[in-house]
Amino acid sequence: MLPTAGHADNPTTLRARGAALEAAEQQARLDLFALESRLQRARTTLAGLETRLTTLERERSSSRRQLAAARRTLAAAEERLADQVRALYVLEEPDVLSIFLGAASIEDALDKVDSLERSADATNGVLDEAQAARVRVVTLLRRQTGRRAELRQLRAAAAARAQELAGAQASRLAYIAQLRDERVLNGQQIAEAVAAAESAGAAATVQTAIAESAPSIGSIGAEAVAQEPPPQLQPSPQAPAGPSGRTLTVVATAYTLRGTTATGIPTGPGIVAVDPTVIPLGTRMTIPGYGEGVAADTGGAIKGLRIDVWVATEAEAAQWQWQTVTITLH
Repeated sequence: MLPTAGHADNPTTLRARGAALEAAEQQARLDLFALESRLQRARTTLAGLETRLTTLERERSSSRRQLAAARRTLAAAEERLADQVRALYVLEEPDVLSIFLGAASIEDALDKVDSLERSADATNGVLDEAQAARVRVVTLLRRQTGRRAELRQLRAAAAARAQELAGAQASRLAYIAQLRDERVLNGQQIAEAVAAAESAGAAATVQTAIAESAPSIGSIGAEAVAQEPPPQLQPSPQAPAGPSGRTLTVVATAYTLRGTTATGIPTGPGIVAVDPTVIPLGTRMTIPGYGEGVAADTGGAIKGLRIDVWVATEAEAAQWQWQTVTITLH
């Protein structure tokens, strides 16, 4: 809970509120960075599902064309077979004996009998092949239809997840903007409180107020710099994210360097430098002895199973030294 501020607050209270606002904004930026990483992965998953659905629809269209061709072949074979049956048994009613009697020679009779058998066999063969092709294509279409239903469900879930993360991202951006506005107002209130103390007190009181306000003026300058738009996040290597709850044993060190991280976020509590080929940037983690952190920085010496956590003072860094810890990735 942030301390409330008003015009009656003294500079010390206002500065405490300013520090709380700064810490809240830092945490909100870490949350935003983690959200953006998860949103990017969700959108990549959604795009992959869209591609697979498009490919499957093309395959289904091809299968439907094959089924139509098999049906046409089957219908033509059935019609031809019906014609042969009518010709053999309804119209002409020939038999083997009549073929032999009407033949000019034995060879001619045998050729006619063979021709009738070959014609019937060919028609039956086409009919069998067409029926088998139709069965194969119908079975394939059923499998493709079932797969399409599964992919559509996955796509709907991925789209809902991406929409949820986009909403959380928008909410976090609005919260950061609100914190910025409150920090600006807090700086103005500090200046007003100092000015009121200067005009109302005696010379000693004025000197004391000036001494107290000096760090506030520096803080206001720093806040003015902080109001500039942050640099755009640089693209980071995309390593496969581990499953939620995965543990990893690493060597952890601590650093106090102030400035901007490799991802464009100001250094502060919760910032963790990692090797992005081992722990993807944007990954949230729990570190024993430190607490919650986000992979938001890199370093030339941070390679493999090693991390570097940010602490506020050199004394904390010296106390931390290096430790082998088992972290939990979220």
